[in-house]
Amino acid sequence: MTADTSEPDGLRVFAATTLGSGIGIDDRSRTFGRKSVTWRIRSGDGTGFYLKRHEFRHHYEAEVRALNTWVSRLSPGSWWAAPEVVATSKELGAVILTELPGEIIEDSPPGAGELRAAYSHAGRLARSLHDADIDLSDEPREQVYTPDAVERHFAGSRTHLDPSTCDWAEAILTAPDAWDGLEIVPMHGDYSPRNWIIQGGDPTLKVIDWERSRPGYWVEDIQRMTHDHWLDDTHLRDAFFEGYGRTPTHAEWRHANQITLVNAIGGVGWAISHGDMQFAEHNRKTIERLKELL
Repeated sequence: MTADTSEPDGLRVFAATTLGSGIGIDDRSRTFGRKSVTWRIRSGDGTGFYLKRHEFRHHYEAEVRALNTWVSRLSPGSWWAAPEVVATSKELGAVILTELPGEIIEDSPPGAGELRAAYSHAGRLARSLHDADIDLSDEPREQVYTPDAVERHFAGSRTHLDPSTCDWAEAILTAPDAWDGLEIVPMHGDYSPRNWIIQGGDPTLKVIDWERSRPGYWVEDIQRMTHDHWLDDTHLRDAFFEGYGRTPTHAEWRHANQITLVNAIGGVGWAISHGDMQFAEHNRKTIERLKELL
C-alpha cells in the first residue's frame, strides 16, 4: 500500500502544527526514483528537523517502529546516535525527526583516521542490532528468499536481462540448500555510508534512514558494501569487522553475495522503471562481477 499522495499542503500543515508557523522548508526530495518526500525544516529558533513521507506505507511504519522501540534496545553509549521521532501522522504516512549534526559520509568522506573509526563504530552498532533482544514474532515483513520471493525480484527485470543470466541466477538462488544456516535477526536494511553521519572532530556515528528495517539475515546489512564501498577499500572492511567482533564465514560470504545478486537483478528493472539509468548500469556490473564469485 502506497503512502497518502495528498498535496504538500497537508504536510505543511502537519509541520507547522508540530513545529510552529515560522518554519522554513528546504525540499530535499529526490527528483527521480522513489516517490517520497524529504524536507529539511528550520523552526523559528533555528533548530533543524526532517519531515519524511515514504513511497510505501510499510516504510513509514518500519522507521517509526525502529526509532521508537528497536533503538532503545541497542548498546547504550555516546559513540553512536539515531534521530528521535518528534511527531507522526498516520493519515499522511509522515514522520518528523530531529536533525543530526554532521555530514553524510558517502557525500563528504572525512579523513582516513576518522573514516576508519566510523566503520569500526558501524560494525559495533550492527552487531548490537543483530544480537538485540527484540521480539520479532509480530513483525509482518519477515523476508526469506523463497522461490516465490526470488521470482518477485526477477519479474520486472527479465525483459532487461538476457535469459541465460536469469537462468544462472535462478538456479543458484533457488537451490535446496541456498539459504541454509541463516537465522532471522533485526536488521537496518540499508546499512552503508550513505546513511551514516559524522561531524568533524566528533567520533559519534549517527545512523539515519531506518525505513527498511525489518527481520532478516544479518548479512543483508553488509551486502551493499561488499560490492561498492569495500571493493577498493579493504581496510574499511577490516575496520567494520573489527567493530563487529568477527568476520563472516565462507558460507556467510556466499549468502551475502547471493543477496546482492537478488537485489542487483531486481534493481535493474526497478531502476529502468524509475528512470535511474546510472543505478541500472551499476546493477548490471554487479551481476557480471558476481558471475566470477558464485
